[in-house]
Amino acid sequence: DPDSMLIKVGPEGWAPPIRPMHRIFKQKDLDALKGFSGDWVVNSIIEGDRLIVKKKGGRITAYDENGTRKSLDTGMPGSFKSISDDDYIIDGILSKDEDFFQVLDITKHMDDDVADLLTHERVKLLRAHYSSNDKVEVPAPHNTRTTDEEGLKKALENLKGESKKMYLLRDSQSTYMKGERRHPKWVLLRSPKELNFIVLDRKGKGPYSYRLGAGPLLDNEGLGNRAKSIDEKPYMDIGTIVRSDETYNVGDIVSVGVDSVTQNSRSGRDVY
Repeated sequence: DPDSMLIKVGPEGWAPPIRPMHRIFKQKDLDALKGFSGDWVVNSIIEGDRLIVKKKGGRITAYDENGTRKSLDTGMPGSFKSISDDDYIIDGILSKDEDFFQVLDITKHMDDDVADLLTHERVKLLRAHYSSNDKVEVPAPHNTRTTDEEGLKKALENLKGESKKMYLLRDSQSTYMKGERRHPKWVLLRSPKELNFIVLDRKGKGPYSYRLGAGPLLDNEGLGNRAKSIDEKPYMDIGTIVRSDETYNVGDIVSVGVDSVTQNSRSGRDVY
């Protein structure tokens, strides 16, 4: 029972917000990715922290990517209540100053688990039953486009008119895949060369040194000491950040600026 498994690793009803598995820097990079339907839901997205927000019986609770309860600023709980009279579980981004939340997706509406609906169906549900306010924004024409392959370029150009820098491209035929941390049918388009990595190890008492990983991978075959497992999933050790004053724990996801990448081969596998 997948729900029973989720309860063991987090609060009831919580599943980790899914991040895109792929990262590209320009639309043309999509040509290197295969297995997509050609129909897209495209969002311009804000900077911030991913949260899962749950409304049940008029009570609002929010959880971070590790299932830890997140305190909300004054006024935010009321704003979450006002987007719908119904109970829900939504996935979105809390802005860096923590006074604005962008809704990206929904996994539960009233008593219905809607994670298995297709992406365009979940977005349609949000548009039909939820409304934005000053602090909580649901998908709308100014930040969301549904398009096919031929219309993708124009959709991105229209959204870029809003001066956004990050775009989430989701295969419109994909489900939410609740319980996973990376989605193979989701793509992040972002021009600055920043990537998300997982913290594999931390040393020091401040400042800290962090060992970072990319993945999860399908397997660790041939990677030797360049592979490390977190929650029984293998990741590739891609490098270390030293003398950081920021405090993170093993398993946290961090955004890192990348100046250059080196590549070599080990047992027939690419190592970066």
